[in-house]
Amino acid sequence: EMDAEHPFEALAKKIIRNLYNGSYAHKADAIASLCDRLHPDAVIYFCHWGCKQASGGSILLKEKMQQKQIPTLILDGDGIDKRNSHDGQIKTRLEAFLEMLEEKKNRIILVRKDTALPKVQMRSVLNGVLVQDKDTDIETKADLKVVTRTAPTDAEVEDMLFANKIVKNSKSNAIVLAKNKQLLASGVGQTSRVDALKQAIEKAGAFGFDLNGAVMASDAFFPFPDCVEIADKAGVKAVIQPGGSIKDQLSFDYCDEHGLSMVITGKRHFKH
Repeated sequence: EMDAEHPFEALAKKIIRNLYNGSYAHKADAIASLCDRLHPDAVIYFCHWGCKQASGGSILLKEKMQQKQIPTLILDGDGIDKRNSHDGQIKTRLEAFLEMLEEKKNRIILVRKDTALPKVQMRSVLNGVLVQDKDTDIETKADLKVVTRTAPTDAEVEDMLFANKIVKNSKSNAIVLAKNKQLLASGVGQTSRVDALKQAIEKAGAFGFDLNGAVMASDAFFPFPDCVEIADKAGVKAVIQPGGSIKDQLSFDYCDEHGLSMVITGKRHFKH
């Protein structure tokens, strides 16, 4: 429980003790510990395509569950855009998995009914709450406005839309770097957009990813052209961002001077 007398210390402890902090081995151990306490009949794990850690860690989790002889189903798909998910395959695999569980004795299968989800989100703050509408918009090619002399290629447009879906669901300030519809790195939750970009570049380098020809997505506008310049020097060739800064033209001009393409969406995805 939160300690109202010491809110900052309480929040720090809550974040540090979060199940999802640390390596995936730590997460697998934490899930195994939960299984020891809750004694589940099975585990269903969803891997989001854009998360390399979740996809790679699924093998480790499955091995851990096998040691405990707990049936485990690994599902994968796009948790951001339902249009990319193969609902038919997922349904078939779930039905087969549930059928397998039903054949075992003393199993009770709970099926969740469809329900209307809330359209607002709430975040606790000191002495109150922040209420905001859910960000349900997903941009398409028709929503993009090219603002540079160089237009993005079809492949770059696909990569930008892909990166934009990820950055929309990342904690602000956020920058996402992607290429060939693969997440290379992201910098999230930074007070400075420049710091978010530098974090993403450093992470890409640590994983050995080549940023030459990559695209960059930002969840909000660039107040100055510094991010575009840093991304350019790292190898980024195309940028997607909401636009809306009074100094947008500085970023547009830098792209024109250095052969980058840039599109704006007119929609800020700023996630608190």
